[in-house]
Amino acid sequence: NPRVWDSDYSLGASVYQNEIQYTAYNQKSVGASLDVGKQLTRNLYGSVGYAFSENKATDANNSANPNALIDYGQFVFEPKDLNYAKGTLTVGLNYDTTDDFYVPREGFILGGSLGYVGLGGDQKFLDATARFGAYYGLEELIDYDLILRYKIRASALKDRGNIAIPEKLFMGGIGSVRGFQPYSITPFSGPDDNRTLLGGTQRLINTVEASIPLSEAAKMRLAFFYDYGMIGRSSTGLDELTREGYGVALEWFSPMGPINLVFARARNPESYDRTASFEFTMGQKF
Repeated sequence: NPRVWDSDYSLGASVYQNEIQYTAYNQKSVGASLDVGKQLTRNLYGSVGYAFSENKATDANNSANPNALIDYGQFVFEPKDLNYAKGTLTVGLNYDTTDDFYVPREGFILGGSLGYVGLGGDQKFLDATARFGAYYGLEELIDYDLILRYKIRASALKDRGNIAIPEKLFMGGIGSVRGFQPYSITPFSGPDDNRTLLGGTQRLINTVEASIPLSEAAKMRLAFFYDYGMIGRSSTGLDELTREGYGVALEWFSPMGPINLVFARARNPESYDRTASFEFTMGQKF
C-alpha cells in the first residue's frame, strides 16, 4: 500500500517462494520482507525494512550428490556456495525533483541505502549503495523533444564474516553494462577455461543516454546509450575489471506499462566474455 490511510507513511510486505531451473542447477528461494516508509518533505522520502530469505541449490545433473560441482557457464561452484540464509535490515533515503515518474524531462534523483546483513541467517556483511540521475529536456531550446540523461550507480560490500558468492557484485545486462549477459562480469582467478569465481565488493556504473520521440501516438521513444562500468575488490581496487557497451533502446509506454527493448553491443570484449545483443524489461522507468 503506497499510502496508509492517506497519510505520509507507506507500508509494504511480501512473502514468496520460487524455483528457477538453470542449465546446470536448480535454485529454490523462500523469503519474506516488510518495509515502512515516510514522505519527509515534498521531495525527500525515507524508508526502513527487513527481509529474510533462504536459498538452496541442487545440481541438475546429479542432484543426489550434495558435493557435486556445479558448472555454471564459465565458472564452477560447489553447492555450498549457493546454499545460504540471509537476514537484512535496510535504511534508505531518496531525494527526487523530477517532473515525471516514467519519462522525466527535468530534475534529478539522488538516493542511497545501507543494509546490515546478519540479523538472522549465516551471512554477515554491510551493503551500501548510492545513485544519482540527472535529466534535461531540450525542447524549449531546439524545438525538439530531445532528453539527455546521465546516471551513476555505486555499490560496496564490507565483509563482516561471510558473503556468499551470489551476494557478491556482478556487472552485465540492463541496469548495468548493456551488451553483456546479466551478472556475467566479476573478478576471478585462474585461466580463462578453468576460473575460480571471486566476486566483486566494489562497483561503479556510468550511463549516458539521449532519448528522442519515435511515435507520439504509440507513445514510443528511441534512446541511444553508452554504458561504462568498473568492478573490483577492496584488495585490488575498483578498476580491476572495466567494460563498455553501447546501443539503442526502444522505449514504449504500452497499455501494460513501460516496456524497454534494448539492442546493444559490447565494446572491445575479452575472448571469455559472454555478450548479449538483445534484452527487454517491463515496468521500469526510463
